[in-house]
Amino acid sequence: MKTTYFTNAPGNWEILQQTNGQATYTFTGHYEIQPNTEPEHNIVYVGVLDEVNGAPVVAFQPAEMEEGEFTFTCTIPAGGLYRIELRIATKPYMSPTNATPCDARHHIGVGDNYIVAGQSNASGVGKGEIEEPLDLMVHTLRDREYWDIATNPMDFGRTLNTPWVAFARVLARHLHYPIGLIPTAIAGSLIKSWLPEESGELYQTMISVVREHKIGVKGIIWYQGCSEALMCEGDSYFRRLSSFISHAREDLNQPNLPIHIMQINRRMDGGATPELHHNWSLVREAQRKASHDIPNVTLTPAFDARLSDGIHNGAITNPALGQRMAMQVLYTNYHIGTNHNPPDIEVAEQIEDTHIRLTFTNTYTMQLFALGDRTPLMVEDSQGKVPFTSVTSYGPYVSIKLARKIEGPAFVSCMYGEELPYFIADGTTQIPALAFYRVPVA
Repeated sequence: MKTTYFTNAPGNWEILQQTNGQATYTFTGHYEIQPNTEPEHNIVYVGVLDEVNGAPVVAFQPAEMEEGEFTFTCTIPAGGLYRIELRIATKPYMSPTNATPCDARHHIGVGDNYIVAGQSNASGVGKGEIEEPLDLMVHTLRDREYWDIATNPMDFGRTLNTPWVAFARVLARHLHYPIGLIPTAIAGSLIKSWLPEESGELYQTMISVVREHKIGVKGIIWYQGCSEALMCEGDSYFRRLSSFISHAREDLNQPNLPIHIMQINRRMDGGATPELHHNWSLVREAQRKASHDIPNVTLTPAFDARLSDGIHNGAITNPALGQRMAMQVLYTNYHIGTNHNPPDIEVAEQIEDTHIRLTFTNTYTMQLFALGDRTPLMVEDSQGKVPFTSVTSYGPYVSIKLARKIEGPAFVSCMYGEELPYFIADGTTQIPALAFYRVPVA
């Protein structure tokens, strides 16, 4: 039975959130005077060691001691994995080298933590077999109770394969410090469950998990919206998504907290109706609008991901989605690597009576994967859908030749509706363009 031990210290495998390359932590604990010694002849030491070779990262220092309780505050550099040791020394052997080991915490990292929130494609229900190597630099808060090395499934009993182990592995490799994942997503959850002003039960769980475990947070990954599209609530999605972001930033006391959204993928269950196509597109456009109108929000497309059923991304493509988001986050948040933001519509212009030109950002060369009737583009005017005679791409432009003149105001959409077998993408990265809905033609 331990008589000298930590009462407040990181758990094994825990990731402490770094700020400016370091984390400051206050350790507390209990000690007992060693037999046949005087109180003043006892010293409690705390040190941080490299887990692999035992080299000191933070040299052993004496803790503040008073009436059986000790306190020790130190600053730990980003990196790991570390071992935190507690020792007690007695006279005449007062140095930490000769002190008696009493307690320890293992495999601690100082890096960045990401909350995963949303519904099934966030929690990860990808079916199929795929081998993902273990990475000692990627950890997770398992079942919202204890820290562990991250593997799929991350949340036992509720998930299968996710994109996020791959996401974290890419970040860790480029940042050279560990990444922690905090899974809170629940399959089938509605956005109202993530809003305090509505039912809010999953939002409260997310916040309570962070507070209970005293987790610092670098960002939130959000993959949600299919339920609202299916329930034909697309009109309210931007307002509600904005509310979730605002509440999270306020309650986590980080007004600029990065939010990383995955634009909802296809739905291939069949039975699509014009109303469902419309709402699916409304949700995607709301997500795109959030990435434009709300600071520190990124949006990642998933249209080229293979499905494992009618609506869920499969195990074979989940790692690719995680890597895609990670490369985008590295560029936008850490200023590492090249631009991996997806192509996005900048402007749609009517050049002639029957000619529209689309200009895209985040691309040098747009690439079309489908032409003719299979094109993912759609133009509408006061007379309805306008047929095309040709669609071509050159540089950052896509040129649409129309079969008739435009009548009245015109709008262009990309990746309209649920069932999307074709898409357009950047010719270099092969990242699909973001879906957009009813962008006015100037």
